Amino acid sequence: MKALFFEDKHKVAVKDVAVPECLPGTLLVKVEACGICGSDLHFFDGAWPRPAHVVGHEITARVIEVGDGVSGFAVGDRVTAECFASCGRCPSCLAGRYNLCTDREHGPYHGALTGSFAEFARLPAFISYRIPPSVGMEQAVMVEPLAVANHAAGMSAAAPGCYAVVIGGGTIGLLSAAVLKALMRLRCMIVVKYDHQAAFAQKLGIDRVHKVTAGKTADAVREFTGGRLADAVIDTIGTTAAMADALDAVRPAGTVCTLGLPGGRTIMPVGAIVGKEARVVGSNCYGYSGGTKDFELAIDLLASGAVEAEQIITHRFPFNEAQKAFETAAEKSSGSVKVILTF
Repeated sequence: MKALFFEDKHKVAVKDVAVPECLPGTLLVKVEACGICGSDLHFFDGAWPRPAHVVGHEITARVIEVGDGVSGFAVGDRVTAECFASCGRCPSCLAGRYNLCTDREHGPYHGALTGSFAEFARLPAFISYRIPPSVGMEQAVMVEPLAVANHAAGMSAAAPGCYAVVIGGGTIGLLSAAVLKALMRLRCMIVVKYDHQAAFAQKLGIDRVHKVTAGKTADAVREFTGGRLADAVIDTIGTTAAMADALDAVRPAGTVCTLGLPGGRTIMPVGAIVGKEARVVGSNCYGYSGGTKDFELAIDLLASGAVEAEQIITHRFPFNEAQKAFETAAEKSSGSVKVILTF
């Protein structure tokens, strides 16, 4: 099969490798599409060490083989999957916070999950989800990033009637704002860098869009709220500047939820955290929100039309044009938000 590898900084290559074996407890799937995530771009631009194995996790695929011991799936099912397999027995897993698993390398399915930048992938069944017929292929690609956004929205402590701010106009920022609007009926402002991000935010129904070049975020928040600061801020960037903006924009005793992984160090504005008694929390991928898995909630949001996440897919490339796809995803002035590879 054909699979993608990161060969050098800003260079990917498609190579021939063996098709994964369908192991007990797993599904062998034919990949239909896979989105390019911000973490994939960190491999591409050299911010993170290049993996020797196939990666890619924003997947929609068809089941072609069901492993021994698997129930609830059949050949022909369209599926998507989480990007990690937890051990199921460490303290975090037993507490229902499997996204914080501390013993993944010794779990029963360690090594069973293969990357989705390939024609075929192997997915542990317990992290896989059937996609209902009403959800199309491009919607299904967006389940994974929408689950990330859903988890962040829950961790932010935002509630109906409050003011929320999202910093960052990329995939997770736009989807976080869309989830806040869909689930909590609150007033939401998003801070973006590019004009095309602003246009997508308006298309998704976000109440206020602020461009970083248009002045201080905190001043825009006060204008938006009639003099108040935000009750909850979600920072999807994670840089020193973004965290400073987030702490400036949040009210005393408000919450800042951060999930950006920029690489390198972020200097935290400790004075603002202490002075405001701000609650700063991290959001790590997805797990449970309100007793339901974020993946299940994301699928429901798509199936119901509450969040039209597929609207932010800006570019589609066949797998044999993977280099061009990554270059487009990395260059935001290209107008890209979510770039997907199709098979």
